[in-house]
Formats: sequence, structure tokens, C-alpha cells
Amino acid sequence: MSESIRALIIIILVMILMGASGIYLMGLLYRRTVKNLFMIFRNAKAFSPETARFLDELPIARRSLLSFSVARDYTPQILQMLIKENIINITEEGRLFLSEEALTGHRLNSLYKKV
Repeated sequence: MSESIRALIIIILVMILMGASGIYLMGLLYRRTVKNLFMIFRNAKAFSPETARFLDELPIARRSLLSFSVARDYTPQILQMLIKENIINITEEGRLFLSEEALTGHRLNSLYKKV
């Protein structure tokens, strides 16, 4: 096997390894963000329309234009996904609450139990 073929194989293997580790890291960040959102709603005791909170009342970090972070913040995307899955519900007034009932039997329930 020539040196150029060996080098090409090594480059391809390194690229595959980098891609796999990127996907794994993204999954870890996703799970951490879901757990953080569950903890925020649990600490706010926002479990029903009566105890629901406005987004501004919840300690969800908002990034300023001047802030710099290496890790991407998945909170807005995860929040939208939880709303679409009806795990987080929105009242007519625009308040948010976590539906523990909808979470029962859902694939994310195991993450909720770990919070």
C-alpha cells in the first residue's frame, strides 16, 4: 500500500471520528438543555395553567449580542420542541407550564426523573 493511500485512509478515519464525536457531543448538550428546562419549570412550580409563568419570569438565560460562548445554546430550539410535543403548554395569556401528565410515557420522561 502506498504512502498516499495510507494518508488518505487516515484522513478519512479522522473525519469519521470527528463527525461521530460531534454527533455525540450534540446529544449530550441536547439532554443537558432538556434537563435544565425541566429543572427551571420544577423550581418555578409551573405545572398547571394556574401556576404557569411568563417566559420573562423564568430564569432562562438570554444571550446578549456582546456575549461569546463556545458551546451553542440549544434552549430556544428545545423549548420550541417541548411546546410542539405538548410537554410545555402555553395558556391564553402566554404563560408557560410543564405538563407532567403529557410527560408520562414520553421518551423524555427518563430525563425528567433524573432532575
